[in-house]
Amino acid sequence: MIRISHVARRLSCIVALGGLLTIGLMVTPSLAQTTQTQPATPTQATPAQQIPANQIPIIIGILDSGRVANTSTAGKSLNDQVNAAVNKLEGDFRKKEQTLQQQMQQLMVARSANPPMAPTDFEAKRKALYDQDQKLQADYDKDKQALGARIDKARSKIGETAQKIMQDVAKARGLTLVIERTAAHAFVPQWDITQDVLTRLNKALPNVKL
Repeated sequence: MIRISHVARRLSCIVALGGLLTIGLMVTPSLAQTTQTQPATPTQATPAQQIPANQIPIIIGILDSGRVANTSTAGKSLNDQVNAAVNKLEGDFRKKEQTLQQQMQQLMVARSANPPMAPTDFEAKRKALYDQDQKLQADYDKDKQALGARIDKARSKIGETAQKIMQDVAKARGLTLVIERTAAHAFVPQWDITQDVLTRLNKALPNVKL
């Protein structure tokens, strides 16, 4: 019997947002909240890309991407849809598989009946059931792959939207570095931009269709 546990484990991870770890944004020092001394009377703004890297202040933001992925309304909606789709895929497969198993058992009984089924008839029916089982498994694999592609597409939509929002929040706060929450062992609460990103994501993308 084919098991779907490995598929379910794989699909259960699809809502993790990609591309939200340690993202540096090039902003001018005038936009950053820094204690570095700025020229008293600047004559012309310097484009960010022309500022030497060692002169760009490090203004840190902390983002819990796992919380964004799993507690956003879009993330919750996607999780629910994935669970329902996986359960349906597994349930349909198991039901059809059980039917074939029952037919095989009936065939084995007929083979030993009195009078017994002719060997040629038994072999023909056995092969027919085997072919059906092979097709069932092939269809299952095809449906599994199709579902995975749909999940990846929905996940990408959430990730891309969250990525843009994170960059907007970082720019608005003058951040030059955003660090994943799991990589920060200690930080002041004011650095955490998770709730801001989450609130904006819920407004921009309240749900996503699988």
